[in-house]
Amino acid sequence: MTPSSRFSKFICSLLLEILPLAVLCCGAPLAAQTPGFISFDAPDAGSGANQGTVATSIAQDGTVAGYYIDSDNLAHCFLRSPAGVITEFDPPGSTSNSVAGINQRGQTVGSGYTSSWVGFLRNADGTFVSISVPGAADTYPVGINDGGETAGSFIDASQTWYGFVRNAAGKYTVFGVPGASTLSGNGTLVYGINGKGAVTGYYNDKAGFAHGFVRDSLGHFASFDPPNANGTLATAINSNGDVTGYYGDSYYAERGFFRDAAGHISVFGVPNSVSTFVNGMNDAGVIVGKWRNSSYVDYGFEREASGLAKFSASPPDSTTVFGINNTGQITGYYVDAGGVLHGFVK
Repeated sequence: MTPSSRFSKFICSLLLEILPLAVLCCGAPLAAQTPGFISFDAPDAGSGANQGTVATSIAQDGTVAGYYIDSDNLAHCFLRSPAGVITEFDPPGSTSNSVAGINQRGQTVGSGYTSSWVGFLRNADGTFVSISVPGAADTYPVGINDGGETAGSFIDASQTWYGFVRNAAGKYTVFGVPGASTLSGNGTLVYGINGKGAVTGYYNDKAGFAHGFVRDSLGHFASFDPPNANGTLATAINSNGDVTGYYGDSYYAERGFFRDAAGHISVFGVPNSVSTFVNGMNDAGVIVGKWRNSSYVDYGFEREASGLAKFSASPPDSTTVFGINNTGQITGYYVDAGGVLHGFVK
């Protein structure tokens, strides 16, 4: 297998794990074996296989954001308040919409399709701002900090990926990691932004290998990989500058990593798992994601800063944890025995 094909196989699996596609809703516990979990569904979510509700992020006050898939297999956005009130919405003129991030001010960012993929920012008052990097073919915001800075990725006319940061005034800064490939389908992808404007994600080099990176608010880059990595994806960065994510080991199995602000990297895998996928982290260094057993059933997990992993009990089928806030609340979704998706908060 060539480095390029190894990269393509690894990154395709990463993207499938990470990228997703005012009404009162009453929550209920998932099941007796999952105390503390509240399950919820958007009122207009479909009830067929591969339809339902996916929670992607959680604000400090417990507001959950995400998307739902209706009975026509169309995706729409939602917010769920701490009291359980669900507000469904779509940016004007856009379809296939999803929310990727939310901040403490109640602003959300995501993307949808018009004649191309365009990002959006929804303010707490329900007004929308389009996010589209000048000259981009498609734009995908992935996160927003409490200062209103948005980060994400875009594809140019040559189908090369680049990162961007958009400040609260609407000014864009675009970048590629030095040494990143500019071949079609390759480049630089951003997955997280912190309160200081530092971003993280991955890029692939000219030989086709994926590496994690951090870019600080001044534009300085640091590239990194865990030892013996065969492809690295950084998925979250906290206010301390700590980064987490996962990588392919020498057997191309996924394992988690934690990189502190000084650049020291520790690695971990959930015991008895065949894969460990990391999706989020809070300022205390608590990491969340999912792990997969040998039967390819997914379970959520939390990993404390001390390194002790504690596992969230799974509903009847498959569970993914996407987000965690600084109070320790987590959110994500699970798939029931009928293949229907349901959001949850704990």
